Amino acid sequence: GSKWTTIATGLSANFRDVYFKDMDKGVAIIDSIPGYGLIYKTTDGGQNWSLLSKHDGIYFNSFHFYSMDKGYALGQKGVMKRVVLSGNFGLVNIPGLPASFNISAAFFSDGDKGWVVGNSATIYYTTNGTANFPTWTPVSTGLTGVDFKEVYFGAIGVVGQNAGLLLGTNEKVYKITSTTPTGTNYTFLKISDDVVDIDDSNAK
Repeated sequence: GSKWTTIATGLSANFRDVYFKDMDKGVAIIDSIPGYGLIYKTTDGGQNWSLLSKHDGIYFNSFHFYSMDKGYALGQKGVMKRVVLSGNFGLVNIPGLPASFNISAAFFSDGDKGWVVGNSATIYYTTNGTANFPTWTPVSTGLTGVDFKEVYFGAIGVVGQNAGLLLGTNEKVYKITSTTPTGTNYTFLKISDDVVDIDDSNAK
């Protein structure tokens, strides 16, 4: 990270999120207009980008990848797509989430078991995310006046297999804990203020 090289992409819009599986192949969420991101792909290290999603009124906020070449794109209006970075790349619709749900972030321990979070302190949990029709279970938080923008589950510091961290738009971090192995009966506890990011880079 001591030396960085600028890559001329030919684009002037904001990059909302980006992921590369290797030095050449990657995807990015790039604003078509401010706040409304579409998915683009590159196969030459980011020098050229082509549209992967469609101009169909569906926009995306972020990615979560659970393996080197498989992950999810998280969007507005309850839209979630499986992203596959092999062959010609692909997007597969993941149904079942309500249109009122603006999905900000997700965490999946594999392709199946995971959590998605977003506006109005909304959380959904699934154990079969790779199914054609996943089962989504809402998690009641009891919180008001906050949107979630990041989530992480796993063994980092204060959390374990059935516990996680949630970052709200109010810059507060909440610890979420399940009292059962199947991921139900959650409790919530605010553990920190004035936090802008959750870094899980050392948590694998």
